[in-house]
Amino acid sequence: MRKRSQIGRIVLMLVLGGSALGAAGFAQADEQSGMCITVGVAAFSTRVLVRCGNGSEFPKVVCGPGGARNCVAPTVFAVPITNDALASKVIILGAASMQTNKNSKIWFNTNADEKYGCLARDCRPLTGIEILP
Repeated sequence: MRKRSQIGRIVLMLVLGGSALGAAGFAQADEQSGMCITVGVAAFSTRVLVRCGNGSEFPKVVCGPGGARNCVAPTVFAVPITNDALASKVIILGAASMQTNKNSKIWFNTNADEKYGCLARDCRPLTGIEILP
């Protein structure tokens, strides 16, 4: 219980400090968002990832060969480790989302060529994350 309240305080400080990424920003033309049931957060030498599980709600924006019938919703979202401010916040908020069993809202870039080393089929660059009430 103590660990849960400590995480809650950290999340509250981030939100009150304006670090609920994407929440106050303006959406870009190629940016979308969706509800993520966070099932994993990982850090690698080149990127940080958030993985969303079954039941997450994202628009079907990733299409492979074969056109529209071969489109899937993204399930993995990446941030380059070179963007250390965003990467560290993604780790904190992603882990807090899992720890508190709360869903998160993920903002992501739909048309970016760079995937930061993850699979183009189901991975998109993350531009913001927020823990939902």
